[in-house]
Amino acid sequence: MWIESPSGSRIAQWVRVESPGGLIHQEFQLINEPEEGTYKIHVESPVGGFKAVQTFKIEDFVLPRFEVTLQSPPYILATTKSLHYRVCAM
Repeated sequence: MWIESPSGSRIAQWVRVESPGGLIHQEFQLINEPEEGTYKIHVESPVGGFKAVQTFKIEDFVLPRFEVTLQSPPYILATTKSLHYRVCAM
């Protein structure tokens, strides 16, 4: 089994992987600034000629934009014991 980058480079590979229970667990740490795009995980079995490909995407993370507004009373008296504000976030 191997992992292929969006540009077609083989960036990880495992050979003679055994799966006694039918499942395989492998890990691969991406670099800090990985190539963006669609990656492919290829699996081939010499027994029965099984082949499979699964894809996943790496995209640039963009912080969500939001807005916070604060509505206060039009005036505040020195004798006021409590204040009421309205906070809205979108």
